[in-house]
Amino acid sequence: MAHYLVGLGDYRQAIEAAEEALGIAEGTRYIFWAIHRVLPILGEACLWAEEVDRAEAVSVRMREHSQKLDHRLGFCWADAIDAIVCWKRGDPESAIDLMRQAAAALEVIPEAARIRRQLAGRLAEIARLEESAEELRQVHDIFVKLGAELELEKARLQFREIGQRPPPKSVSQGVQGLTGREVEVARLVARRMSNKAIAKPLGMATRSASTHLSNIYQKLEVHSRGELADLVREKGLLDD
Repeated sequence: MAHYLVGLGDYRQAIEAAEEALGIAEGTRYIFWAIHRVLPILGEACLWAEEVDRAEAVSVRMREHSQKLDHRLGFCWADAIDAIVCWKRGDPESAIDLMRQAAAALEVIPEAARIRRQLAGRLAEIARLEESAEELRQVHDIFVKLGAELELEKARLQFREIGQRPPPKSVSQGVQGLTGREVEVARLVARRMSNKAIAKPLGMATRSASTHLSNIYQKLEVHSRGELADLVREKGLLDD
């Protein structure tokens, strides 16, 4: 419920729901759940509600619980909360260092991308625009793959705020980015032809076919001939 209320923007109610959940988790001594789920959303709700002191107290609580279990993820969450607290209090330089530390440690889960988006914002605030754009490119790729539309739109808005055009938003845009020769190669892959067989009718070397295929994989974010064949059929590239 706390996650749902944060999504709605009802941060006060989210805080109440998270506090109630925290009482249950701590009352039953299930502090792993408190670390992994409840305290992070409580901290986020407090930050959205501009209750910075309360968010800082959540970070302290997170560290106390994490110490008991030697829970590295909990320490990372605490660093992330502290980073945004620093920013809210007017210290973007300290916030950047803490966000980098937290994001690097959280790369194993998608939540790291949200921290990197915040990091990009802090870098932009102090005119480190190239670094901001690099963070945003990583974030954008992750949100596209996850289909996280709300977070993706926030990242794309940040690109525009620093004067840069966002990358392609979807696979369909990627298809439009293929060259004519790449489309030909993709069609023949969908017909289950080998690189050697593709090269012959197109009048190219087998190595050139392989290079085209690698470029196609990168543009469309696919990782196998099967995935490419499915995408070609889905986008109707065989119909021409």
